[in-house]
Amino acid sequence: MLDEILAEIDQLANREFGTAPRSLSFPLTKSDVHRLFTLARKLIERLQKKDRVRYALLNFYCDWTLHSKIDRSTGGSLVLARIHDVIFSHLKTTDTSSIASDLTAALSFDAVRAELNELIVWHGGRAGMVTQATWNDKVLPEFAEIVSCTPVRIDCRSESILKTIRAKPLKGTSVAEEFVLIKVPTKTLVRNAPEDKVTFCMLITTTDTTKFIVPLVRS
Repeated sequence: MLDEILAEIDQLANREFGTAPRSLSFPLTKSDVHRLFTLARKLIERLQKKDRVRYALLNFYCDWTLHSKIDRSTGGSLVLARIHDVIFSHLKTTDTSSIASDLTAALSFDAVRAELNELIVWHGGRAGMVTQATWNDKVLPEFAEIVSCTPVRIDCRSESILKTIRAKPLKGTSVAEEFVLIKVPTKTLVRNAPEDKVTFCMLITTTDTTKFIVPLVRS
């Protein structure tokens, strides 16, 4: 069973048709990416409970692909805390040119890939199975489609995280409470953009109902 899981992950991450130099690399569908995270969850569940904490971020991303909302996840709360820190820092400066890239980085996509590859090796798979190119070009675009409109809220059980966030109020006592990825017509952001083009953005809502909408930056 374990060998089958690893083989399927390898097949999804390195799908090609034909042989080099004429082999063609095929894109992944939303179903493929959903399956990839399902397989990752199966690998996490094979670990002893004490070892699962090493993959808390990956586990959160697996959960994100399955549920209509996330409000009981320490990993999700940590991501929201990083998002809050970015907004807090940028509200203190007049230079907001890097806020989009900083908020995208707060999602920790590269760290998720690193955890996935480490988990694969833990179970005896080959190192670097999910490459950076596959992750950026095939996995993340479909992942964003899967989790779009699935809000992530702070986990009220995460008292230490809540305390850290509340120590840096954005305005009065207001703090970041929820974030969600949404699709926005690109023409609302870029003049003369094609009518059918969309851009993934992060919509952040604070406890006083203030909303921030910031486009994500692709690697």
